[in-house]
Amino acid sequence: MAHCFLSFIATGFVCAAALTGALTTGAGPAFACACCAEENTYSVAPKKWSPLIGDAIVRLRHVSGTLREQGPEARSGLKTEGMAFGRTGIAIGVKGGSLTLTHKGRYFERLSDVSVFIPPTGPGATLLKEYIFRGQIRFLGTLAKRYGAKSVMGFIVLKAVGNRCAHASNFKAWSIRFRVGGRAVLGGGRLGSR
Repeated sequence: MAHCFLSFIATGFVCAAALTGALTTGAGPAFACACCAEENTYSVAPKKWSPLIGDAIVRLRHVSGTLREQGPEARSGLKTEGMAFGRTGIAIGVKGGSLTLTHKGRYFERLSDVSVFIPPTGPGATLLKEYIFRGQIRFLGTLAKRYGAKSVMGFIVLKAVGNRCAHASNFKAWSIRFRVGGRAVLGGGRLGSR
């Protein structure tokens, strides 16, 4: 390209013709696709709820999961029974109770190239995509008895593998973390799509 630039200064039209030929014949990567990711991509950015991400997230399906406490006085884990995804919150159900994280339509998106571990299935790099929703968590039913009625801060991460575009079928896992009374509560499980 430097040679082309220098030739253009000297001759004008020769370089323009060569460049036009390269673009029309497909020589080299002239334009990338809209969903493609570059190699070595890494980014963390605040995002607002949009129809594109919303459509993917509301089509998610809970497959499995658990909540468990850490520490010497930790109680046994709880099996999660379902999840609901909405524009301003994510709810997780357990037998006789639930918790809801309110995120107000804001989240962080973390993208990281994992092509070394998961070969790309199409053009561009394979990305590990994490959608991190942070907010107040409220407890109901058995979880309110276990952790109290007071809200706590926490986060839920929805994990996907694919390209830059969000598709429900790309989502594979979820995780949660919050603290109650000095104890960390962790959880996670698998996701599917409808």
